[in-house]
Amino acid sequence: MRGFESARSPCFALPVLAALLWGVPLRAATPTTVPDPLVYHFSHGRPGVAVAGATYLGLSARSLVMVGYGRPHWLFAAVHVQSALTSEFAVQAAGVRVVAPVAELILQARRVGSYKHPFLAPRQRYAESALSASGKAAQYYVAEAALSAYLPAYAGFIYASAWVNRLYGLPEAHFVFEEVTRAIVRGPWLGSEQLAYFLYLGRSGHHRLAPLVEHVWSSRERGGLFRLGLAFSAQFTRHLSCLAYVTEPVHSPDSLGLWASAGGGVEFRYAWSSTDPAPAFP
Repeated sequence: MRGFESARSPCFALPVLAALLWGVPLRAATPTTVPDPLVYHFSHGRPGVAVAGATYLGLSARSLVMVGYGRPHWLFAAVHVQSALTSEFAVQAAGVRVVAPVAELILQARRVGSYKHPFLAPRQRYAESALSASGKAAQYYVAEAALSAYLPAYAGFIYASAWVNRLYGLPEAHFVFEEVTRAIVRGPWLGSEQLAYFLYLGRSGHHRLAPLVEHVWSSRERGGLFRLGLAFSAQFTRHLSCLAYVTEPVHSPDSLGLWASAGGGVEFRYAWSSTDPAPAFP
């Protein structure tokens, strides 16, 4: 799920935004109440220059390194580099990002190298067999802007994200199976939106389940792709969290089969910072 490539866990957003909007704690407080350490951990300490990042392991392997100013993973402006390896493609990216408790903005350039999917000659509708056609595996470049935001809602919070991409390196009039969005698209423009409503499971709010809707579009005449699914996220310690999700198309201009057209993943995330007030593993 592309919106959750964020540098921090979504659970960080809710307490601060609630305080800004309502000026009251999310749950009944007593004189001995203290902020949840799993939620507020990276909010402590003095802002300053820092090196921070995250390591992701699951169905893929990802790493993110940031250098910037502020409180990493909480309120932070930085330049970043990141890379990812999966069984089907590799990605390298670099750019800038601004992280806040209620939103995140990312501007970056990325290189995508497929291991097996070639560029595709134009068709009105593609079948799964098109992805295994002969030809050199596609490599292309993307200029990307992404904005994600979090809004408190009854018993949980709403997550929304929007991504706009400019594709480079596609042969004239050809399509490509865009590996990150898992959709066949034609450049130069590509975008996606995601909307999820995370419900807290239990009083702590550290485990969350969400219905999810996703829309992918490109500058082509065949219509967009809509997916529906479920997402689960959990915060285990101050530094360790996980995300699992699966989506399936409910409307698609192509017939790519159950695996190629689905979105999904499982990954564990370990966050770190050079200014961590209490570094630990995990």
